[in-house]
Amino acid sequence: PTEEQVECICRLLMTVGHRLASEVDQEGFVDSCMARCKELSTDKTYSSRIRFMLMDLLDMKKRGWETRLKENGPKTISEIRTEEMRKQSEAARGSSRSYSDNRNLPPIKQQLRSRDGDRDSPSRSGRGYDSGSMR
Repeated sequence: PTEEQVECICRLLMTVGHRLASEVDQEGFVDSCMARCKELSTDKTYSSRIRFMLMDLLDMKKRGWETRLKENGPKTISEIRTEEMRKQSEAARGSSRSYSDNRNLPPIKQQLRSRDGDRDSPSRSGRGYDSGSMR
């Protein structure tokens, strides 16, 4: 099969594989598909993207058709309110800390002047000695 066909069957089985396996599969259709997917997952003629998609499908079946990542459905109003209250309390705690920590600092220009010092100082030139004394 072409890569496009393999991708389509993977997507189909990822979507409805659990139903096929539990409700419809009287003749082992899903098991035969999984056996074929296992063969194709080691076939180097397919791109790595397709091979990994096949491996993901096989892993999904092993986990009982559960996806790796839990899908988050819509939130209830109470969940939204609780989350918003938590965010507000964290923001209030964070802002009070930052203001109290910075109250005793001198203004920015004074900080920069004290840090930079004299422009001709050895630390500013990066050499550690006076360039005029080595003549």
